[in-house]
Amino acid sequence: MKISLFSIILFFFYPKLGIAQQLISGIVVDENGNPLSGIQVINIQKDFSVYTNKEGNFTLKASIKDEIRLVSNAYERLSYILEASDFGKVLRIRLSPKYVEIEEVKIDFIPTGNLERDVSKFRKSEKRQQMEKKIEKSIALGEDRFAPKPSTDIPRTFNRTPIIKGGFMPKHGSRSSIMEIADWVQKSLGDDYFLEMGISGELIDPFITYCLKFLDTSQWVEHANYTQKDLVKIQVVMEQKKNEFKK
Repeated sequence: MKISLFSIILFFFYPKLGIAQQLISGIVVDENGNPLSGIQVINIQKDFSVYTNKEGNFTLKASIKDEIRLVSNAYERLSYILEASDFGKVLRIRLSPKYVEIEEVKIDFIPTGNLERDVSKFRKSEKRQQMEKKIEKSIALGEDRFAPKPSTDIPRTFNRTPIIKGGFMPKHGSRSSIMEIADWVQKSLGDDYFLEMGISGELIDPFITYCLKFLDTSQWVEHANYTQKDLVKIQVVMEQKKNEFKK
């Protein structure tokens, strides 16, 4: 009788114990039904992700009402809320390819075959134009272009710690370290990942920095060591905070 009563108490007061251990399985395919490998499947609630294998299969810890999100650079992202009926079977998830619009290329002139004349039609780069202007100015002023110019660079021997206005930059928890983490996140995920979230190019770095405020970055800053697991944690926070950031 004691065992039965204990079981009843567990059933009513801890109903999630059994649910939390469930696994959801699925296969990810393209529009033609071909399996897709390397697709990241994120459980937003569990702060965990896996990648599909060569056959497009994945298995993930999940519970009823959890949101799983599929992310790829080549395919449109997809979100799915799990229902009770999804467990105990293999989900078949179809992704649509991501189409990129290419701007129309207009040819302003028809090549004549005269290399010197044709090359002159091309617009010079801004760097080259600036360099030519500096050379012309230097010649006009009678300066020796080959004379060494004074440098304000700090010799390597003394350049042990970055210097900022007002003093030395702190070693731990500095803005520089947070920027390094943000740069790593952006390079790892790619700009297309953020564009899909509605974050334009100039807002990517501020958005990542904003999301990092909601995470304990002290260990990352101290050891400068980031893992795939850390990247997933950051992704989950970014998915949760993107709408808040856009307001």
